[in-house]
Amino acid sequence: MEVEHFYQVTRFNDYAVHFRNQYALSSTEIINMFKDFGEISSSKQTGDKYGLFFVNFKSEDSAIRAVKSLINHPTIKLRMNKYYNASKNTKNDNSNESKKYNDTKNTKNDNSNESKVYNDTNSSSGWNNSMDDQENSNRQREENCNSSDKQFNAVETNESGKMLNNQNTHDNYSKKNNNHVDDDDNDVQSVAVSNSEHDVRKNSIGSNDLIDLPELISVSERKMILKNKIEKDLINSDAVKTNGLKKPVEVFEAQEIIVANIEEHYGTPAILHLLEKYEPICASPIKLCKPYPIRYCHVYFNNIDQAESVERDFDEYEWSENKKLIVLRVNTLAALALKV
Repeated sequence: MEVEHFYQVTRFNDYAVHFRNQYALSSTEIINMFKDFGEISSSKQTGDKYGLFFVNFKSEDSAIRAVKSLINHPTIKLRMNKYYNASKNTKNDNSNESKKYNDTKNTKNDNSNESKVYNDTNSSSGWNNSMDDQENSNRQREENCNSSDKQFNAVETNESGKMLNNQNTHDNYSKKNNNHVDDDDNDVQSVAVSNSEHDVRKNSIGSNDLIDLPELISVSERKMILKNKIEKDLINSDAVKTNGLKKPVEVFEAQEIIVANIEEHYGTPAILHLLEKYEPICASPIKLCKPYPIRYCHVYFNNIDQAESVERDFDEYEWSENKKLIVLRVNTLAALALKV
């Protein structure tokens, strides 16, 4: 198990571990347990009592001790840090970019060396051509022999000095590159040593430093808590699937009344207010019976007694002068239609 996978550094330079509080432990119980690992800077419960619980330690050693001590704990199961792999990939990307930069730098150095060799070759060719011209132009060999020899020796000395300087420059450059490579090796070595020291420090918390923790909740209590939680989740899930609500809804058959011949300046609220005594459940919007200018709506009641009472008391009710309401149950309306 990689210990560093189970804790992370926060923006306040604390070291956080977290777990799902599936047994609804109180904050006091959790803090009393975790304070045995080291000094706690803060703690936080997210969501409901079964949500994630975060504990922030002031030192990395405390977080490591907590991770190692809680490996096989029956009640508290630490969760992995989901950002660990992302940060690891970022380091690898930076390493690849550094490698590409070094390859490009070495390519430039190789090109520079080739350019130096080319310049040295051109210089040697120019020197040979000048010597040929000098030999062809010397008509008086005997008179100019000494002068020619002196010139030749001078040129040879200069060219040798130039080639020697180039060789020294090349050697210095190679030595510089070698020193640079050595420096890089030293850097890599220092990083490796640093990482090794970090690993040694992490592993320095041995089994003697681990803390034997209580279970907090017995096996039977854990099973009972999980069972109740599962049953509660199933009930809520079934309620959501059926009606989108968490609470179950009682289903019953409502009794329908049709109220027609409603005045133009009255709406559904006026109808509900008129029938308020009989406790209507709800009413539909006002509709128009085309092609006749007759306005009507549907009103619903809890039971058939309420519907019959409304029909008896309000059918042919004088709503206004020369205007009477038509209030009938669906069954009565169907019987009248068949009689006609």
